[in-house]
Amino acid sequence: RLLAATDAVAAREQWAPAFAGWERPMRYAGPDETAELLRAAGFVDVRCWLQPHPITPDEPLEYLASIPLGAHLDRLPEDRRAAFVAEVAALLPTPVTVDYVRLNMDARRRA
Repeated sequence: RLLAATDAVAAREQWAPAFAGWERPMRYAGPDETAELLRAAGFVDVRCWLQPHPITPDEPLEYLASIPLGAHLDRLPEDRRAAFVAEVAALLPTPVTVDYVRLNMDARRRA
């Protein structure tokens, strides 16, 4: 939901110029890709899995601005950042919950 809301706001006329041609700097490897990378790096007994880890912050606007929207806000003038965050938050259900998914892994270095 957060990514969809952020994309919707970033596409609005007043925000679109700041995001033209920009791609999020985040990369989210899944369990299979991560396991392959670990094995290629010499790890054995590799096990990777996803775990839901939703966060419902006490101060949603401050949280959104400081954690998940940080890279987006870097593209905006400081005096416009709060408005961007507020527009994103307005598209999210209340209470605002960020549906994080944790990538867990167990592995050991080959002896």
